[in-house]
Amino acid sequence: MKKRILALLLVFTLVLTIPALAIENRASDQIGRHDIRVTALSGQIGIKASIYGVGPMNKIGCQSIYLYKEYGTGWLLVDRMREEDDNMYSTNIAGHMANYYFDSDVGVRYLLEITMFAENDEGRDTIEETFYVTGK
Repeated sequence: MKKRILALLLVFTLVLTIPALAIENRASDQIGRHDIRVTALSGQIGIKASIYGVGPMNKIGCQSIYLYKEYGTGWLLVDRMREEDDNMYSTNIAGHMANYYFDSDVGVRYLLEITMFAENDEGRDTIEETFYVTGK
């Protein structure tokens, strides 16, 4: 009986200590999490982007979006948005969400390079993702 109680006590103690041993799941010292969705719409490419800092950020948002279209065996830059453009970032807040739209042609294949960032007094960090989509 004593062994059973001791075993249960040991299991109970282990269960309580597991959360303390868990590794924190975040992208960096500045970026807590982010999500980017790219969708082919009729005549457009839609981007829904969100990024959240690990706390309030001095500046947070989308650093750049580069849109390329397939041209022969390579890619041709056709449009871009950069940090200084409207609605690309927010200040003194923990997160930024925005929608962006680019014109597209039916059947044309596009490549998008999207870079998100978060900046606080400790520094600035970025995360980049690449997407491929065919125009509708």
